[in-house]
Amino acid sequence: MAQPPLFSIVIPTYNYATEVPRAIRSVLKQSGNDWELIVVNDGSTDNTIDVLEELKKNSSFRIFNQKNSGPAATRNKGISLSSGQYLIFLDADDEMSENALQHFRENICSQPDVGVFIGGHDSIYPSGKVKKHLPKLKVSTNTDILKAYLIDKSLAISNGPTAMRRDIFSNYAYPERLRCTEDIPVFAYAISNFKTAIISKSLARIHKHDDSLRHNTELAQEIGLSLVDEIFSKDRIPKECQKLKSEYSSLRSLSLFRTFFLAEDYNNARIHYKNAIKAFPASLFKLSYLRKYLKTYIKQ
Repeated sequence: MAQPPLFSIVIPTYNYATEVPRAIRSVLKQSGNDWELIVVNDGSTDNTIDVLEELKKNSSFRIFNQKNSGPAATRNKGISLSSGQYLIFLDADDEMSENALQHFRENICSQPDVGVFIGGHDSIYPSGKVKKHLPKLKVSTNTDILKAYLIDKSLAISNGPTAMRRDIFSNYAYPERLRCTEDIPVFAYAISNFKTAIISKSLARIHKHDDSLRHNTELAQEIGLSLVDEIFSKDRIPKECQKLKSEYSSLRSLSLFRTFFLAEDYNNARIHYKNAIKAFPASLFKLSYLRKYLKTYIKQ
């Protein structure tokens, strides 16, 4: 029986025919023969299928085409098709840094008990500006790591520079009812239940653009605070981590407030601001949000 690969790199793609070749080539340049690449096409309506087939003529990777099902279902399909010991999800408009897999390899070899490896990344902006993000972790308990990720925002976790051990997905998969932010509950589950380690090197180049689903007010309203309940399910998040729920709920409401404020939907913005204060009264002292809240009355 063949030895399973160390890594499965999964690229979910939807209407990124012009960008996905860059992502694929960045993987194909990686060293070693202990990895597999799977591209899951989520019902793209552009020429993604033709682009993928053309790339495959001279390269070795697998393509799976499915009807449009959303990002969470696409990631889950990638998991089901893969066999690697560690999974890396690379967004179709991003790319792996040179020698990224080698850095993962070295850390896995020296820390075989770690379930989640979090690397850094470079943010690439449309203007050409590059901003480096190298993760730091000064805490050790799972609760503190979860707090650093969800509350303090001192630990940034992104797809591409993160490798998660396969058994993380044995009892939990990407929540398919969420049409965006589906990665947050998975990262939260992983770091609160498995040992986490940092790789202080840039392992991916993440390309920023303005048409992100995260800025869609319709989606924001649809998901609302259900994201909080998804993250803090008592079936998945340890009891000692549950104390973070109220503060995160407040932060989520403030995020929704900002989204609707920028969209000039001041009625919904005020609702989310009041929810934030109700969930965690200390949020009242976040003066930048308070000023924006008062402005909703002036602007309206």
